[in-house]
Amino acid sequence: MERDIPKIQADTKEDILYIQEEIKNSALKTVEKHFGTDADLQLGQTVATLWVNDTFELAAPNLEVNGLDYNIVLKEKDDTETLNENLRHKVQTLQAEIEAKTLLIAQKRKTLPDQAEVLIQDMIKRQSILVNDAEFINDKEKMEENIGSLDVMPSIQFVEQIHQTYNRSLSLLSDLKKHSGLSLKEIG
Repeated sequence: MERDIPKIQADTKEDILYIQEEIKNSALKTVEKHFGTDADLQLGQTVATLWVNDTFELAAPNLEVNGLDYNIVLKEKDDTETLNENLRHKVQTLQAEIEAKTLLIAQKRKTLPDQAEVLIQDMIKRQSILVNDAEFINDKEKMEENIGSLDVMPSIQFVEQIHQTYNRSLSLLSDLKKHSGLSLKEIG
């Protein structure tokens, strides 16, 4: 005969044992409330406990724990390990580290875009000054004359400073990318 009524499902056997214990406690409270003498009370408690145990024994074929029959799960030994204090401490340390890194990332997401904007604006300003100071010469003799008259050292230092600023900007942008998940194209 095919079964029309589904079995009662539970996640763990502790869930069913908890329900059984709560029903037993309720039955015992009722027995204590209605029986007067100690002999009657003791007998009532024994009968109530046996009744709850028998009820769950009869209901067991209609109970499932994670898709397994309750009787099978009830007989299985729990697969639990003893607490490893070193492992627990390591997990707590790693969780604290994750929380600290998360806070640092949140802070950098707030501050790095502004810092990157300032650096990029400074770099653009310096490059525009270079473009404005540039003089295009078509005459070869004038060009050689101008090159000879230039003080090359300050110009080289200025170019090196621009390269350093550019490299720092790229470094900051790549840090920003690591912490924010954005690409350099998306930032620009």
